[in-house]
Amino acid sequence: TCLHTYISNAEKKGIEFDREWTKHLNSDGEYTPFMRYWLADQDSYDKCLLTVNQLRSERCLEPLKDLPPCPFPKKAA
Repeated sequence: TCLHTYISNAEKKGIEFDREWTKHLNSDGEYTPFMRYWLADQDSYDKCLLTVNQLRSERCLEPLKDLPPCPFPKKAA
């Protein structure tokens, strides 16, 4: 399974992500491109937290709460 599959499945649930290509200097001294993802906005953060807590409930775990606020980068106009 790959990260982009998890992202796609989350987007089908209405959780939106922003993304950008980034280069990483690998151990061979070459640059490897990869996609960086982050939650797009507060609504997506709330939906993600709800989904995570539903999954935790199915596993008889306590819900996540009292989390620090999530700062969202300003989008370019």
